[in-house]
Order: sequence, then C-alpha cells, then structure tokens
Amino acid sequence: MRWAPRTSAPSVNDVPEIREIFDRFQLTGVTTSYTISRTGNDQAGARAELLVSNFPVTV
Repeated sequence: MRWAPRTSAPSVNDVPEIREIFDRFQLTGVTTSYTISRTGNDQAGARAELLVSNFPVTV
C-alpha cells in the first residue's frame, strides 16, 4: 500500500496488533455491523473496524 499508485482503504478488525502493523498509514476507526448469516440475525451487534488508507479519510 505504501507504493500504491492509487488510493486504497481496506477495512480490517480494529485490534492493537493491526494498529501497530499499519501505524505508518492513515488509521480511522469506525463502528459497523455485518453478518454472514442468511437471516441477518446477528446477536453480536456492532463491531470495531479500522480503515487503513494511504490518504486522509473523513467519516
């Protein structure tokens, strides 16, 4: 990503290890909810995600 000629902003779980790995990039914490079930009955609720980008992100 450091040498990417275009903008990039993958999303990963927001955990300390990921923040440490990508600390040279723009890090933006967001909360989201998602599910892989067909019914959408995810009881876990919201999850912390981290946008890792090579440009400033505004949410």
